[in-house]
Formats: sequence, structure tokens, C-alpha cells
Amino acid sequence: MRLERFGWLAVGMAMAMGCSGKANTSAALEACLNGGDRTDCRAQADVRLVTPARQIADQNSVDVQVGGLKIGEALDLEFHINNTISVTTAAVLRVSDITLTPQDSSNAYSCAAADGTPCNLMTDKWQPIVPAGGDWPNTVTSESFKIHFKKLDASTHDAKVCIKASGDPGLPAAGLCFSLSTKLGKPSLTLAPKSIDFPHVLTGKTADPQSISLLNTGDAPLVVSRVNLNADAGFALSLADGVTHTSPGAFDVKPPLSLAPGKTATWSVTFAATDTLPKGGTVEIQTNDTSTPLAKVQLTANANVPCLKILQSPEVAFGAVVLGQIGAQGVDLQNCGSAPLGVTSIRLLAGANPAFALDFGKDATPSTDAPLAIAPNGSYKLHATYTPSELSAEVSGTLVSDIALLEVDSNADPKQTKLTGVGVTSACPKAIVKIKEGEEVVPQTVLHLSGSNSLAPGGGSIAKYKWTAKKQPVGSTQKFVPNSSSAETTFVTNASGTYEFCLSVTDNKGVNSCTDACSTVIVTPSDCLHAELLWHTPQDADETDNVGADADIHLAHQLANQPDIDCDGDPDPWFDTTFDCFWWVPTPHWGMASTDQASPKLDLDDTDGAGPENVSLPEPEGTMTDPHTYALGVHYWNDKGLGHSWAIVRVYVCGTLAAEYNQPHPDQPAGGGIELKALDMWYVGKINWPNQAIGGKGPAVTTCYQSGDACLGKKTPSDPNGGKMWQASGDWCITPCYISGNAPTGSSFCGK
Repeated sequence: MRLERFGWLAVGMAMAMGCSGKANTSAALEACLNGGDRTDCRAQADVRLVTPARQIADQNSVDVQVGGLKIGEALDLEFHINNTISVTTAAVLRVSDITLTPQDSSNAYSCAAADGTPCNLMTDKWQPIVPAGGDWPNTVTSESFKIHFKKLDASTHDAKVCIKASGDPGLPAAGLCFSLSTKLGKPSLTLAPKSIDFPHVLTGKTADPQSISLLNTGDAPLVVSRVNLNADAGFALSLADGVTHTSPGAFDVKPPLSLAPGKTATWSVTFAATDTLPKGGTVEIQTNDTSTPLAKVQLTANANVPCLKILQSPEVAFGAVVLGQIGAQGVDLQNCGSAPLGVTSIRLLAGANPAFALDFGKDATPSTDAPLAIAPNGSYKLHATYTPSELSAEVSGTLVSDIALLEVDSNADPKQTKLTGVGVTSACPKAIVKIKEGEEVVPQTVLHLSGSNSLAPGGGSIAKYKWTAKKQPVGSTQKFVPNSSSAETTFVTNASGTYEFCLSVTDNKGVNSCTDACSTVIVTPSDCLHAELLWHTPQDADETDNVGADADIHLAHQLANQPDIDCDGDPDPWFDTTFDCFWWVPTPHWGMASTDQASPKLDLDDTDGAGPENVSLPEPEGTMTDPHTYALGVHYWNDKGLGHSWAIVRVYVCGTLAAEYNQPHPDQPAGGGIELKALDMWYVGKINWPNQAIGGKGPAVTTCYQSGDACLGKKTPSDPNGGKMWQASGDWCITPCYISGNAPTGSSFCGK
């Protein structure tokens, strides 16, 4: 042993002294390498991967990220070997061999020294490694090698690397070994921006395009395969290929767009306005990014814009004005938007009758340089005059009105209204309509109409009134109460939709009003869910009296459970005294929420013909994660001997008509409908909540269709006349002779 230590001493001195004979800090190393009196000399191997930086320990695994490589491309992994022992106790670290062993038959991996010499030719040729901080000849403070990987195919490849070295007693006898394993990587889509807004686009104009950037921040190719422009009409999307897609619509990207890691594609979105109402939607992008397979960009347009409304539109009627006299009317301009309105021009268009004029009083005439400012919800009253100098023309006994078109320009869409007046030698009376409840009401509102403010010229009085319902929703047959010839009358808006009421008057001289005065009322349900039933019975001569056919609307909760009479294989929802809202149980308490807002109400049970019957649900149950359905049906309870009826059903979601069942029929000029016989049970469909109308999925109503006779198909499957309910198309789901044990019997016979 002593002789061996003297041998190492000679080698150590040769390495330590070299040609220069330096000492200082190397003296300790020199003594240690030569042995001297110390027995704790050693090396400490430290193997590190350069990028990404990490220390490699025995039996570690090194991931080789190849997701961003194409077939045939390659990458290098550089490793450094250092001796990190303290200089005072240092020994030389001697690398004898570095071996690379593939774990498959491929030649994807190779190993080479820093100068490119293959590792298998470097056995016992690696430089001795000493700690940093000294200067010893024929040594290095770091040795390096590279693992080269070439992507031959799309498969994963593994290999094993072993570094055999002496001087470090902590190294395993087989050497420090670690494994290499290829990782194919993952794509990652980053969208910018996440939302696009077109703040103010006038009707007929197209906004400048805005860009969507698609960046692959992953380490594998990103593939865009499908896009859905799920937005209101007016939005358009242009891809990088220059093809423009208009909304709404989904389409496949052909060929699929492939983005390498770090690469970007730029698309553009535009918006063309057909009005100034708020519009919106999303661009939905389907990719192979598993973390976000469906990425979305929110789209909005005209979300915060001014809006111009002329309250006296479409007509400002001066009525009859005696020649030479001045008729005056106010014209109210209203900002119906959410941003300031700037009026730049108010004028009568070319061709206007010269008898009309505008009077701004002390106000300056609006211009582009000095616009008239109207705040949101604010208004401005303009004064217009009519001073006829000639008698108005008469055609077929009717006076032809003088006309002028008034146009208002602003930073909103331009608006027009018509000024009309009649020049007469003695004025005719002017009908004026006032509706106490206003222009927008809910179903079943009793309107109070008044013509008491109608004017007779020359100090006369109004002697006669004549009211007409010029327009009301299809299926509505309401009349004025107490009559249509009183100054004050009422009218029940029993169905949702638009009503127009007109009044003509006659003065005490027997002169009729030159023009009718008309007013429009829009009836909109206020509850989140509202269903409406109307029906027409051809054999009922007067559907407004107290004798008529009786049809009933049903709205049932998904927990309703009754015998399967309609043979669709599921429990029927009808006539469940807890979970079906109908005439027998008009206000059930479903108790599914903290308040009665989740319970329905039958607003009206019409037993004498025509309807309507309305059922409302203020706050339906159901969420995106726990959706609910409600069954909607119509039961022809009693035909009163009047035969078939034709039913119309409308479904409103948050005030908007979402579905209407009104099939035109040549034998039903009164509006068509769905034909029902006595005791028929029509399963209209299932109302989905939430649904597409409120941001959910699926239609507002899943309509029930059937093929053939469902009960016959259930009883005798081989019968060709048999069928099934809940088909994609076919006949309406109507079960004849539907009688429940939970309610008194209606008609004494059925199906006739």
C-alpha cells in the first residue's frame, strides 16, 4: 500500500507542477493527490443538462421534447460534467467511458464529444476533471458531450446513457446512468383579443375589420379544424386564406390550419349593420388543444349607441285647418339609446307642401358645427305649423291631405315622419285617442280608451264616436266593452302581439273627422315563461258570447307522473294534481325554489270558446348544469256539440316569441291552427330550460311528432298502422279519447 501511495504521489506532483511549478492553492490539491498525510481525498461528479438547466442524478429520466419537430428535423441535448468537490480535499475525476444504449431498433439517438468525436471512440480519452479555482496542466474544469436526436417518425423513442468515472466513491460501479424519453408535446392556443366590440355602426354601414390573433404557445403543432360563427346576422369572419364567412354558421377549415409552435395566424372580423340594435355572438374555434378544445372570442356591436326616435311617427296629423289659419303641432325627438345624441339637421325635404314650416323659437337651427345635444332618455320638442292657403284636393268624396316629409339627421340613423293636413273652408273635427295604460302592456290588461279629447272646430262638440280594432293578434276575437260607440270604452288584450285601435268622430254639425286617429299597443308577457292557447270553432257562430267549445292548456313539471295513456313509454304528465298546472289546479305550488316565483299560474280558464288561455311561470327552474323540461299540452275538454276546433299555441321566453304552432289550412281562413276533436290530448312538446333564447343549449321547445298510432304500435308492433311518438318529424302527437281519473269527464263522446 505504501508503494502505491508513493506511485500516486509521483503522478500527482507531475500533474500539479507541470512546467510552471506553481504552488499556492494547488499545494493542498497537490498534497492531496499525492496522498501526504490525508486520507479523505476524493472527486465529486456533477452532471448537468444545459437546456433546460437541471442536475442529473443516477437513474433520472430526461424528457426529450420533440413535439415541435417535423419528420427529419433534429435537436441536440448538451451535458456538462464537473468536479464540484472542495479544492482542499480534491481528487481528479476521470471519465473512462460514456455509453448510449437505444431501447429500440431505431437510430434516433447518437452521442458525441464536444469536438464531434463519437462517444464510443472516446473510451479513456476524456480529459481529467478538476474543481474550478486552480490551475493544473493537462486537466479541465468541465467536460461536455451531446446527445443528438433525429425525428424519424411520429413514435416515441427511449435510450439509456451511462457515465463511468473514477475518483468519486459515490458513483455506482456501473456508472451514473439516466434514461432519455421523447415527449411529443402539446399544442396550446392563445387568442388575442378575447373580445371584439364594434362600438357604433350606422344602418347600412360596415365597420372597419378587427383582427383575431391565433398563437401556438405550446410545443406541438396546433391544428384548427372547425369554426362556428355563432353570432347575430351582420358579422363576417375572414380566415388567413382570404375566404369570408358570414354569420350565423359553422364550417370545416379545409385544409385544416396547422400552426407550428410559436407561429401565429391572423383572422379578421367585420360587422355590417342593418339597424342600430345591439348585436352579439361568439367566434368558436375548435382545435386539438386538449386544455381548451373550443376557444371563443366574444363579439359585440352597437352595444352602447345613441338612438333617435320621433314620438309622432309615422305621422303628425294637423287635421282640418281653415284657410289662412295656423295649425300647430309639437314633434318630440327622443334619445332612446344609451349614448349622447347629436342632432345635426332638422329639415323638410324637397317637395314638401309650402303650407308647412318648422319653428325653432329661440333655439338655433342644429348643424354639423353646432349639433343639438340630447342626453340618453332625454327629449326635445320641435314645433311645426300648417297654414293652408288653398283648399285641399278632393278625390271620390275624400279630401287628399297636404304632405311634407320631416327628416332628422344625427349621429344615429336618420329618421323621418310625415306631416299631413287638410285645408278647408270650415274645419272637420279631429279625433284624438288616449290609452291610459300606455303603448306596452302585459296579456290580460284591460285597456281604457278615451276619445274625450277629440276636437270639433269652431267651438262645436263631438256628437258620435266610432271605435274599431283595426289590428289584433291572429286568434284574438275581443270586442269593445261596453260598446264601440262611447267616448270612453275598454278592451281586454287577451293575447300577446300587436293591437291597433282607431277612432273616427262626428261633430254636432254632422261633419265627420277627416282622418281616423289610431294608436298601437304592443302586448308582451313579463314572465320568463309564458304559453298561450287560442282556438277557433267553425260551428260556433259567435265566439264572443257565453256559449262555446272548451279547450284547456296544460303546463306540467318534469316530476309529473301519471299513467301512460299516450303509449310513448313514459309516465304521462297530464292531470297530475301536484305537478300539472291546468283549470282544475290553476296555481300549484311546486316548491322547487325559495319563493313562489318557481310556481306557475293559469291566468285565465276560458270555457266558452276561442280563448285565450294563458299559463305563466315567472322563474323556471333549471340551470346549465341541471337543465329542466316542462311538458306543454292542449286538451279538448268539451266541444259543447260544436264539433272540431282549431288550436293555436304560442310560447314566449322572456317576452320574445320563441315558438308558434299555427298550421295554415285552406278550410280555416280565420287563421288556421291544429285540428282537434272532442277529448283529444295534444302533446305539443317539452319546453327546455335554459334554452338557446336565453343563452342555453337546445331549442325553446322540443316539438313532439309521431308516426302512426303509438298505442297500436305498442300493443301490436307488427301492425303497419302502428307508430311511435317523439319522432324527428311526422304528425302532431295527438292522443284521441284522452280521459283521466283525476278530473271530471268533459265531453260525453270523443273523436267526432
